[in-house]
Amino acid sequence: MSVSGKNVTHRNWIDTLSDIWKTHPVARIQKLADKSIKNYQNEIKSQAVLKFWTDIEKAKLRNKLYSIHFNGFAELVNIYFLCITPFSLLLHSG
Repeated sequence: MSVSGKNVTHRNWIDTLSDIWKTHPVARIQKLADKSIKNYQNEIKSQAVLKFWTDIEKAKLRNKLYSIHFNGFAELVNIYFLCITPFSLLLHSG
């Protein structure tokens, strides 16, 4: 067999192995595994983004509730002190 004949035989052998590998279940499983890993990574990223925005919304709500509570308390204190006059203190003391 000549050198060129060996090259052709070798090339055919490689092509045959490549064809077998492409249709072998392991190759399909590997593709699914790669796709599964990519989907999992995308899911983790989307959960992280969702958590980020949820945390921001919670922080906004927390600040709003604190503001409402603080402003409401300050308003009650102002009303209380506006209602108390030196005259009303004298009425309650006796």
